[in-house]
Amino acid sequence: MPANHEKQNIICLVVGVLVLLIMGGFYWYEWRPTQIKKECSRISQSTADIFDKPQGDKFVQGSIAIKYASPDERYKTCLRSKGL
Repeated sequence: MPANHEKQNIICLVVGVLVLLIMGGFYWYEWRPTQIKKECSRISQSTADIFDKPQGDKFVQGSIAIKYASPDERYKTCLRSKGL
């Protein structure tokens, strides 16, 4: 009987690892890129200047070029900044 119990533990461990790998792959290759694309699309269509917020004579983050870029350029810049 103990050998059968050990075999079941090994099978459960293998199945558990496979499930975690599949879930991790789904997150990395499906969920994450979709969420990044949604956020970048929202950002690029926004008319508000979210990249450059002046404080005195300095810009907090981003560059002046992004401020005046087209929505398509802002979208591509956003994707690159998030690793896609």
